[in-house]
Amino acid sequence: YHGPRYYHSILPSIQPKPTMVPTSTKRIKLAEALQPFFRSLRKRSTKLHSSYQQRQQRRQLCRHTNQSFLLQSHIHNQQQHRHRSTQSSRTWLTRQSKDPYVHRAQEENWPSRAAFKLEEINEIQFPSLVAKRKKRNKNQNYRGKNNKINNSDKRQTLIQPSMCVLDLGAAPGGWSLYVSTKLDASKNGALVAVDLLSLDEYLQMQSTDVSSRIMENMSGNFDFVQGDFTQREVREEILDVLRRFGGNGAEGDIREGLVYPRADLVISDMAPNFTGDSITDALRTLHLCEQAFGFS
Repeated sequence: YHGPRYYHSILPSIQPKPTMVPTSTKRIKLAEALQPFFRSLRKRSTKLHSSYQQRQQRRQLCRHTNQSFLLQSHIHNQQQHRHRSTQSSRTWLTRQSKDPYVHRAQEENWPSRAAFKLEEINEIQFPSLVAKRKKRNKNQNYRGKNNKINNSDKRQTLIQPSMCVLDLGAAPGGWSLYVSTKLDASKNGALVAVDLLSLDEYLQMQSTDVSSRIMENMSGNFDFVQGDFTQREVREEILDVLRRFGGNGAEGDIREGLVYPRADLVISDMAPNFTGDSITDALRTLHLCEQAFGFS
């Protein structure tokens, strides 16, 4: 024991450690950390209050209309879900907004960007395929029974002005409109479009003038058949239209003693309504392609 003077002299020299944080600073940091929580809590309370007000309004409406509150709530929920966009639809809209072909189709007044797909097949892919076939035939020196293939290689494009073209799954009309610019009605060129939906009212969108534009390009040698081409009645209607346009000349396809008119070219860019299951959608699309191939 050194006496009271000794301890009294060393007490003032004891200072707080530099790592210690004052209480006021701790409170400030805690408040900053809790700000997101309180912000979300305010949003949640505002949302709950608004939903409470909506429920009260629906209750008052039910009192005036003698409707069940549960029925009114069910109708309200259906309306809310109808206008709510899913993640897949938002992804599709984002992709469409960034697609250069979508912007080009809007600028050039095409019904859809699919017209550029057919344009590439007609003007780039088909000539490249013909050049490869000519090179192969020249290397292997094909003769005789392959003369028909060599004669068909004279075409520089897939779509010829004098063809009778059948478009399966034509809506919204991008392929049909492109084909109508390549056909010549004075050379007996004709176009037949088939789809479940109308060309001018595709997926309940605003009315368009696709049919009138195609009719103007074809000078009347155009007809649209609305229906399912896999059904017998619709197929017979398509054959009647092809017979009227003189599909494939006067010869056609002779089966069972009857003459069936044929189109010179069958094109298709259709797909079934997607279910969301990739395997199921792929099988349904393949089945639809097989049906189109069999009908052609």
